[in-house]
Amino acid sequence: NSNFAAQVSPRGSLVYTYKAKNSDHTFRASATSAFRTPTLQDQYLYLDIGRIKLLGNLNGYNNLYTLESVRDAEDIMADSVNGGSAANMAAAALVPIKLKPLRPEHVTSFEIGYRAEIDRKVLIDITAYYSMYKYFIGFARVAEPNKDSTTNGQAGEESGENNVLTGYYTPYQMWVNADGTVPSWGAVISVSYYVGHGITPYVNYTYSDLQDKNIKSAGATVLSGFNTPKHKFNIGISGNRVWKGLGFSANFKWVTSYAWQSPFADGTVPSFHTLDLQLYYEIDKAYSTVRLGASNVYNNKHIEAVGSPKIGALYYVGWAFDFNNFGAKKAKAAAQ
Repeated sequence: NSNFAAQVSPRGSLVYTYKAKNSDHTFRASATSAFRTPTLQDQYLYLDIGRIKLLGNLNGYNNLYTLESVRDAEDIMADSVNGGSAANMAAAALVPIKLKPLRPEHVTSFEIGYRAEIDRKVLIDITAYYSMYKYFIGFARVAEPNKDSTTNGQAGEESGENNVLTGYYTPYQMWVNADGTVPSWGAVISVSYYVGHGITPYVNYTYSDLQDKNIKSAGATVLSGFNTPKHKFNIGISGNRVWKGLGFSANFKWVTSYAWQSPFADGTVPSFHTLDLQLYYEIDKAYSTVRLGASNVYNNKHIEAVGSPKIGALYYVGWAFDFNNFGAKKAKAAAQ
């Protein structure tokens, strides 16, 4: 953190609770100004992962082309095999850039919320937020012309153009600050209802979005790596001591498809859904809880990141011993 000046992150909140007959209603609003300091990897990383090299950006760089323009130039050169020379057109397509050193990211966020508890049975919670990022930290993909004993490989000059067009360059992915403001917004809604005998059904929905289209840094496209589904939905039911020490839970989750960006791979994560089940029994005299359950019980194999292996079902049996209560009882008996 000594590479950056001190930051300030003030926050202000207002909370008001209205108590009516058999119900409580709480309204809240807050405004926050926060920051994110570039990590050590953002600043210093140098890692070759094969398809591209990951490079920290503490001090900035000035001998680069956007990788997008390099790919466009390569396409023009490839087409020229059947249509004559296109070297001049390809060279004109190259976009030289200079990237500034990283600086801390700033966000200003506004949030409003409402929470209600009615008849000690119904619980409603709603939250919505809007955030504005300044100096948003994303990553850009660029290309550096290689140098040799005869050429200096300077971007924007003939030596750089020739080296890139002959494939003599190094692709990098490096962290950068976006030039403009990047907005983000979302909401969470949850409702639960206690029906008695320890049983509570519930439902919740989460909406998340970030405007990462057309983000630029010195002309290079900035990728956000947001990697978050826009819509997530859960519906379930839980039961605590519904009969003696018996309890259970069931949760169905559904997630929409979402874009994935990472150094390893880009692509789309398809929509998926899962069902988690659990049955447990609390044995008070033995200070124990025995569990039987499954995650993704119907084995819907899916990915949650592009390039990752598919996730299937997980079935488990567990036993937990409560040392805290056991120790407290032993201590009480010894004191007596």
